Amino acid sequence: GRKMSLQSFISEFEQRKQEIMRETPRLWKYQKIFSDKNQSRNLSLLTTWEMSLKLLDSSDNGKIKLENLLTLFGFFHFSAISETIFSSTTESVPGSPMCIFLDTNGHWNKLKYENAVVQMQRQSMIQFSRKNDEVIISLHPLVVEWLCLRLDNELYQKMCTKAILHL
Repeated sequence: GRKMSLQSFISEFEQRKQEIMRETPRLWKYQKIFSDKNQSRNLSLLTTWEMSLKLLDSSDNGKIKLENLLTLFGFFHFSAISETIFSSTTESVPGSPMCIFLDTNGHWNKLKYENAVVQMQRQSMIQFSRKNDEVIISLHPLVVEWLCLRLDNELYQKMCTKAILHL
């Protein structure tokens, strides 16, 4: 109903994105149920994603910190993040979250990477497909926004630098 131009919409979204993501939709299946009160409360989109992120890192990953991988994905174009970006560059990007997928000889461990990707998809944080034998990641644009909103300036710059080095 407001008949805004695309430029006006983008400008307003940029100003209000944190507020928008904190809102709780009326028809929303994600709820917190209070057992002692027999009541429930709808959870915001941000709260739902934070809970999914905690589930990722509490799963059977051992030392793998999937939050860092997901955050790195947020610095690439959301619709087609190629495994090749990481498999061909990780060895030369010191401190990259992707280093956990290198074996002791510095070779890319495709199976370990795919297992992490499957876990992220199970929590609805990403989608993936295959092109030939390569895994292609995609994220919802709002997930990308959320991932970046969570970072302070210093961490944002570090992750941005790591993403650039992978390119």
